[in-house]
Amino acid sequence: MGSKINHCFCAFCRSERRVYRKKGISWVNIFASIVVSFVAGLIIWQDFDLRMIPLFVLALGLAEILIQIRWRLSIVCPHCGFDPVLYLSSREKAEEKVKTHLEKRRNSAAFLLSKNANLNLPFRKIKPEAQLITPKKPESVDPARKNQYSSRQSPDQAPIAP
Repeated sequence: MGSKINHCFCAFCRSERRVYRKKGISWVNIFASIVVSFVAGLIIWQDFDLRMIPLFVLALGLAEILIQIRWRLSIVCPHCGFDPVLYLSSREKAEEKVKTHLEKRRNSAAFLLSKNANLNLPFRKIKPEAQLITPKKPESVDPARKNQYSSRQSPDQAPIAP
């Protein structure tokens, strides 16, 4: 049987982290639920009883819920707060979660002293105002190219009389 923990990299900050691969129950969890329901039934009714079946279903449901919660909590990056499951459903909520986590990280002394203090966060290059593309004005047309096509009439020329 392989390891339950998978070492991977965060899609946002590229930091190494651990994620549980197991998302659902296995035969070991089913067997443990049978044992727990049998023992609980013996404690409650002091004999084998068919009323242990609902206890088995309850134990099985509880095991499934706890494994799902463990997987869901491990999928979130502890360094930047990126949640890939939330990103698939709502990009804006995932962005807000990362922003709040990074703001909390920036204000905390514990994060500044950690070994992952410097993250490889992606960033956007913002163009200065002078380099932004602006629409050209009609007056800025090159005069040499203005008369390039003789069959067309430019708007500032007078119409040709027949």
